[in-house]
Amino acid sequence: MTATFPSPRVPNPSAVDVGIGTLKMLTMDGDFDGARLWLAQMREGVDSPGLDAQRHAMDRLLDVLGPAGADPGPDLGRALVDMSDAFEQLPRTR
Repeated sequence: MTATFPSPRVPNPSAVDVGIGTLKMLTMDGDFDGARLWLAQMREGVDSPGLDAQRHAMDRLLDVLGPAGADPGPDLGRALVDMSDAFEQLPRTR
């Protein structure tokens, strides 16, 4: 008997677009604590198998944003683009 695994639960593309847009807006406004909170909430919804690249990109962005109250690292722009690119790789069926 072969084990079968459920297919990854792909996040709703519209919700992802809103989430990424909100993150970009928060960082452009200098609200890095708001961006950290928003990203942490988004990260909780990306828990399905097969979404490793997306989780990795989100974790990298969290690392670049750093702890609450701190200024982000110099790779903030690159980390935002990398996260956007990771989500662009998902099928957009909705």
